[in-house]
Amino acid sequence: MPKSLLYVPGLAIREILGQPGQTNMEFRTKINNTFKGDGYMTEMVKTILNKGATPIDCTEDLNWIEIPKLAPQLDTDPKPRLKGAAKAFSVMGPQSSNILSLEAGKQAKPMSMTIGMTLTPCTAPEYLAQPKPSRPKGAPQPLAGIVKGDTLYIVGHSNALGGSLTYKCPSLGHIVKSAKEPNGCDGWQHAEKRHIDPVTLGSLLINEGLPKGVQFDIAMVACFSGGLDDDSLQTVQCFAQRLAGTLSAHKVKCRVYGATGLTSSSNSEVEVATKATKQPDGKILLDHTTKKTLRDDKNMPFYKRFFRFFS
Repeated sequence: MPKSLLYVPGLAIREILGQPGQTNMEFRTKINNTFKGDGYMTEMVKTILNKGATPIDCTEDLNWIEIPKLAPQLDTDPKPRLKGAAKAFSVMGPQSSNILSLEAGKQAKPMSMTIGMTLTPCTAPEYLAQPKPSRPKGAPQPLAGIVKGDTLYIVGHSNALGGSLTYKCPSLGHIVKSAKEPNGCDGWQHAEKRHIDPVTLGSLLINEGLPKGVQFDIAMVACFSGGLDDDSLQTVQCFAQRLAGTLSAHKVKCRVYGATGLTSSSNSEVEVATKATKQPDGKILLDHTTKKTLRDDKNMPFYKRFFRFFS
């Protein structure tokens, strides 16, 4: 009988690999501690587990490299400076530039999106994940038990530009602006961010034992992981499409489903807000107030009914 599994790549952190996360309760506790303050992660993981998924904890960690922040710029500077930037980041550019065009050989033209208000970003550190070499034979491979017809749920944060799956963790020592700390961060949401690009995620899943030649589903439960609902507005590859391409290159036969809206959860059900309207200035306005509940059908899980898939 097909089974459902839940895997959270944001747990691929060396310091927490040894912590218990096998039972539902242990896994939820680990999620709550690792992503403390992130209500989306804690609630969505709870929802997917309540739908009958079995938690699969990470046994492989990733290399996490701090992303240099832009240093203060003088009027005489020819271009923005990266504080303490390594040569790699100088060449690769910022995480926001990690985009792929829908058409091969053409320059990517990313959409400009807004939620109708300006939010000050948090100044806490951000990290970019890098894959590790293949593990030696005999190393644990928790995803090797996937068989035909199974579903692997992956929960995280994403957006329609498709560059990364993101996780928000508490930032130790981060000073928030207050009456006592007037020079502290005045960002709208305080957390350090850890980004995993589609190629790195594909490498992690393969190292964890993702089987080749077996037809199964991956359900990316993350905002706009399947792109915008109105595909005429989508100008770059979404995360699900890029992950599917990466896995296909390694002869992994699966369909990767992605959400076409802002995902959330309530009362043990997944919700999505898909409305997006192009404004006169060219920006795409995302409407988070138009939520609808994505319930499972008697014979079909919610993601097959409402998500878009790539293979």
